[in-house]
Amino acid sequence: MKEPNVSAEIKGLKENYMDLYFPDTVTVNSTNKGFVKYYNRFDTITKKLFEGEDTLRMITFYTRKNKSFVTNNIEELLKTVAKDSFYPRKSDIDNNNYIIHFEQKFPTVGKCYLEGLFRDEVYFLEDSPLRVLTKYFYVSKPVYVIDK
Repeated sequence: MKEPNVSAEIKGLKENYMDLYFPDTVTVNSTNKGFVKYYNRFDTITKKLFEGEDTLRMITFYTRKNKSFVTNNIEELLKTVAKDSFYPRKSDIDNNNYIIHFEQKFPTVGKCYLEGLFRDEVYFLEDSPLRVLTKYFYVSKPVYVIDK
């Protein structure tokens, strides 16, 4: 899977955007790499991630495997303990490359769904009480798991 320079692709976007890249078919118990491209209008507030003087921005991508398709499973995915969390790489942040890399392993053969939840938060540190804006994007992708 070729890693894109997402900032060049989405520079003109005015709406929120998230796209999941992961293989459609994987081998059981093998580690598979994927990535998510994103753009959120919070970029107009601050592009600094995980640092800031008056604002702080946190971006997290959660993944979970599911045997059945569920639409817009945000609440359930947030409550679930068995999920993985991924964050942008420092090099991607420094280059304004809007991408998060992740890895997933599927333990059983058959059709599964990879659920992804992107959470973008902006904390306004100078506001009292603390003010937080949060935006969620949810995606579910069918993945076929085969024997070696």
